[in-house]
Amino acid sequence: TAHDLQLGGRLLAALNARHPLDGDRRDDLELALHEAVSNALVHGNLGVAGMKELSAQELERFSRDLGDRLADPALAARRIVIAVRIDSAEDGPAQDGRALATVEVTDEGAGFTPGPRTSSGASGRGLDLIGNVAEELEIGNGGRSIRLRFRL
Repeated sequence: TAHDLQLGGRLLAALNARHPLDGDRRDDLELALHEAVSNALVHGNLGVAGMKELSAQELERFSRDLGDRLADPALAARRIVIAVRIDSAEDGPAQDGRALATVEVTDEGAGFTPGPRTSSGASGRGLDLIGNVAEELEIGNGGRSIRLRFRL
């Protein structure tokens, strides 16, 4: 399942094979890709609410919910679709001679309505992190997909 595959790292390896990235940029992209896939799995397909505070009780609740929902065959069978497109500088959309990667991650969850993002609580910082790394971040399909654009 997506939970076991470390898809963020696999996506980064595929991008890096085509367009080698320096260490810091590679690490930033891997973190953003991992966060996007993790959000699609945990909050999208499994519907697990984020941690509202840093406490042992909240961590227990989060872990229990994650385990229970992964054990539900209907939820565990939900898919995450990942599409990647790389436009080279010659293709037009790239700037500064650098290729542009567009990554779209779509889940089968209930979706969400994006609102103002805050950094409060133990969870909820993922979209801010992704937004700081990506050149563009778009949420679509009722909150079931995220499209990221990265300069390579």
